[in-house]
Amino acid sequence: MMKTYSPKAKEITRDWVVIDAAGVPLGRLASQVAQLLRGKHKPTFAPHLDTGDHVVVINAEKIALTGAKLDQKMYYRHSGYPGGFRATKVRDELARRPIRVIERAVKGMLPHTALGKVQYGKLRVYPGPDHPHAGQVNPGPGKVKTKRAPQETASIPTETQTDDATLSANASALMSTMPATTASATTASATTASATTASAPAASTSDLGAQSAAAQQDAAREVAEHPEASGEPTEAGSTPTDMDDVEQDTTGRGRATTSQGNEEAKA
Repeated sequence: MMKTYSPKAKEITRDWVVIDAAGVPLGRLASQVAQLLRGKHKPTFAPHLDTGDHVVVINAEKIALTGAKLDQKMYYRHSGYPGGFRATKVRDELARRPIRVIERAVKGMLPHTALGKVQYGKLRVYPGPDHPHAGQVNPGPGKVKTKRAPQETASIPTETQTDDATLSANASALMSTMPATTASATTASATTASATTASAPAASTSDLGAQSAAAQQDAAREVAEHPEASGEPTEAGSTPTDMDDVEQDTTGRGRATTSQGNEEAKA
């Protein structure tokens, strides 16, 4: 079984409608405006909710009345005091306050309740063709309030300048993490490379590449000649120490002395 749809107040959307009253009969204009204010033109209309749109009526002073209504139709009011009865023709009202003619006609076609007062508050009437609601009726591209999605900024790597200060800083950081012997060898290589670069400022790109390759080869040769200074583990999985060297030298000398004594005894 299907349930009857009942709109909620937060689901209601309202538009802005502009109606030109020039040459339009007063009764037809008022009935059309009342329907727009109530929202009866929408499929989500509910008699207990204000589902209507905002209506802007322009050229109210050019409204049309058929027949002899300009002189026969009267507006009546009373001040509440004895002798305070007043009657005004539509012709005179259009000449003085043309806005009141349309407002009274539309108000009489709306519900005479608190909801009708709210719906009547969405009506704007102007005597001429100009109105201050252009931003609501036709919002331009710069007036539409939209939430911009956060833009992801891609990190662009920047080219680093390899000058003398950068080289010295990198060398200092590298030496702080290396043993003393390797650090001294690396310092000597870096000093040689910087001296070579300073002595040949007009060297080409190929010469600089060859110098850097030579410096890398020198550093690799230093590490190969002094493996104990680089801190790399030996085949037994431990770093050699000075005590191990002393023990190896003492054992070798003892073996040599024993072999010499055996040869003398045999002789």
